[in-house]
Amino acid sequence: MIEQIYECAAEADTGHWQAVYEQLAHDMSAGSGSMQYIIKAENRVVPIATTNPPGFEEELSQHYMAKIPYRNALFRLRAGEIFERYRHLDDGQFKRTAVYRRFLKKVDKFHVLHQCLAATPDFVAGISFTRPESRERFSEGEIANYLKIGKHIQRAITIQIELQRAAGENRLLSEGWDRMDHAAFFVDAAGRVIYYNAAAGEIIKKGDVGIAKSGEIGVAGHPETRRLRELISKAMITGEGGLMAIASRGQGRSYLSVSPFAERFGPPGLARPMALITLRAPLGTDPGKARGLAQLFGLTAAESKVALMIADGDSIKEIA
Repeated sequence: MIEQIYECAAEADTGHWQAVYEQLAHDMSAGSGSMQYIIKAENRVVPIATTNPPGFEEELSQHYMAKIPYRNALFRLRAGEIFERYRHLDDGQFKRTAVYRRFLKKVDKFHVLHQCLAATPDFVAGISFTRPESRERFSEGEIANYLKIGKHIQRAITIQIELQRAAGENRLLSEGWDRMDHAAFFVDAAGRVIYYNAAAGEIIKKGDVGIAKSGEIGVAGHPETRRLRELISKAMITGEGGLMAIASRGQGRSYLSVSPFAERFGPPGLARPMALITLRAPLGTDPGKARGLAQLFGLTAAESKVALMIADGDSIKEIA
C-alpha cells in the first residue's frame, strides 16, 4: 500500500486515491467517509476519494459545512494531527445538534476520526473515517495502526499538492508568454532553444529565425547568426545584453535583443544559465501601436507612423 500511496502522489489526477481509501476504510472497519479538500472561505468540500452516498459532499457544502460545531477545530489542525469528534464534543451534545439530527444521522456518521493531511491559508486536506452510533468508537490501537500508513499519506498528499502547484505556475507562465506580441526564445549557453512562445512560433514559420536539428537558434544569414551567437556568449559571460537588426521577410528588418537570464533547475544551488532573446518588427509597421499613439496623444494616422519610425531610429530620408 505504501508503494501505491507514493504512486498516487505523482499522478495529477486525484482519482487514483480511490482504491487506497477504500482499502483503508475496510481495514479500519469504517463506514462511509472520504479524503477531501475543504475550501475554507467557501466551506466547500472537494472529494479526493469517497465512499459517501452520491450527492453527500454537495449537500454538505451547500447546507451544513458552515454549521458543523467542530468546523473551526478541523481548520486549526496542523498537518499530521488527529481529530476525534468525541474529544471536542461529547456524544450527548453532538446528538442534540441540528447538523447531526437533520443530516449526519441519516448516513450513520456518529463517531468521527479525521487526520489533517495538509493545511494552507486557503484550504485544508484531510482524511476522515466514521462509524454509526451502534458501533464502538475507534480505539487507540486502531488509530496507532492507521498512523503507520497515515504518515505516508500525509507526505504523499503534500508532494502531490506541490507538483500540482508547480504545474499550475508553469501553465500560468507559459500562457503569459504566449500572450506577448513579441517573439521570445530562451536559449542555453550553446544557443540551444529551451522554450519559445507562440509569437516565436510564427516567426519560425516565416523563416526569419530557425532552429537547427541540434537545437541551436539561427537567423537567415550566416554573419547574422554568428553575431547572434556572440551576443548570447556575451550575455552568459559578462551579464550584458545586446541588440542587433536582422533581415525580415516582407518587412525590411526586425530587431533582436539578447539579455542574460538565469533559471534554477534541479537541486538548490545549481543554476542553469540562459539567455532571453526577443524579436520584434519595426514599430512603424505595427498598426496596433499606431492606433495606440493616436488614441493616447490625439495624433493622426500619418503622425503616429512618423513617431514610430523616429522611435525605430529611421533617418529623415527613410521616413519621407
